[in-house]
Amino acid sequence: MDFLFNREVVMFTNVSGKSSFALKARIAGVACLAIAGIQSWALMSNTNSAGIFRYSSDEEITAECKDYAWSVGRDGIYRTINPAMWFKTWCAPYSAKIRKVDMDAYSARLRETIAKVDAEEQADKPSK
Repeated sequence: MDFLFNREVVMFTNVSGKSSFALKARIAGVACLAIAGIQSWALMSNTNSAGIFRYSSDEEITAECKDYAWSVGRDGIYRTINPAMWFKTWCAPYSAKIRKVDMDAYSARLRETIAKVDAEEQADKPSK
């Protein structure tokens, strides 16, 4: 009798242990499938947006990439891993062009300001 009781306790313990593991395995499996589905959806949507901009004019692309290129920089674009990485990596070749255009415009404004200040200083100097 003692043997049968111990055997039933062992069987009950094993069954409940197995079902607990099976439940955890199912939950983990469902979670993994959900994560894989979300990642594949994000990858497809970002690939589609990159494809849309791939055939756009340079002006449209630079307008879309300008803020990102300025905030992160060319190196940061390549190092960034996030859901929008396809579009941002594709913008990378434009970031140097964007920076050059903006720096040229800034340099031109700076030269104009310096020329104005120099002209004002020359006008303020008394003639000898």
